[in-house]
Amino acid sequence: MTDVHPSLELLLTGYFNQDWDLDASSPREVVVQFAKGEPPTAVKAAIAALDSILGRRDSEVAAEQVLREVHTGYYPQGRGLTARAWFQELRAQLEEAQRST
Repeated sequence: MTDVHPSLELLLTGYFNQDWDLDASSPREVVVQFAKGEPPTAVKAAIAALDSILGRRDSEVAAEQVLREVHTGYYPQGRGLTARAWFQELRAQLEEAQRST
């Protein structure tokens, strides 16, 4: 079992829920909604949690394990992304959204 930070879990399950595409026109818009709707400390914590996962030697395995455990409503493989690649994308989008809020 992986210990997923609550802020990252909120993004992956609360914002990327099974109906995320009804609430947003794109995954990037979901990230912007998270960055605007949550305290800056939560956004920073989600970025730090992603950094922790991405910094691991087995980061692909760790990212896949997180996705399996939290049951996110988003399927990155449907866009041709690995779990690690999606986490890298999420991290960059969170940083961008954080700077613009």
